[in-house]
Amino acid sequence: MPWRLRFDIALRQTLDPGKGLSAFLSRIAIVGMALAIAILLTVQSVMNGFDLEMRERILSLVPHVEVTSSDTSTQWQVLAEQLARDPGITKVRYFATADALLMRGQSVTAARLSTIGEESVAHYSRLVKPALSEWNTDGLILGAALASRLDLAVGDWVTFILPAETTLGLEPIRVHLSAVLDSKTELDEVLALVHHDTFKPFAKSSRVT
Repeated sequence: MPWRLRFDIALRQTLDPGKGLSAFLSRIAIVGMALAIAILLTVQSVMNGFDLEMRERILSLVPHVEVTSSDTSTQWQVLAEQLARDPGITKVRYFATADALLMRGQSVTAARLSTIGEESVAHYSRLVKPALSEWNTDGLILGAALASRLDLAVGDWVTFILPAETTLGLEPIRVHLSAVLDSKTELDEVLALVHHDTFKPFAKSSRVT
């Protein structure tokens, strides 16, 4: 059957104004196809939005790959230079992590402490409020849920304790809340960011990453 004839038959059946079975089935087919296309476009838009949120919120905060050393004497700069030369790696960033306790008044909660430098402030600028123009050594950035749990507002002072024993026991560090990180993810429940220099005296008890 020629394609021209097929097209004429399909067009006649589709535009059939009658009340017969073929006209009813044609209308049902058109409505079904329109709904299917609408649903497909909606799902595609949702997935594109999720992909954007995944890149800008989750993957911008969580390292794709972590290279960790328990030996604090390791020259991380040398390793970082080696990794940066790999064409498949777009960014190499040094940070240290440790579990910590945050205290304000009678409120105490656990947090995952991570260090950032001044060069990394712009990396978090989209997700922190208020925006930071500079990064001070006595400043702290907390996840929104974590700050809410401690009833903290920007400018308030908070004390954190690391599992680093000194001759006087556990040494508390007092810092002020510089900004709140609102990523709309689970990281807001546990993440605390401090300056590299604040963390240096306790580096031996942490992991250099």
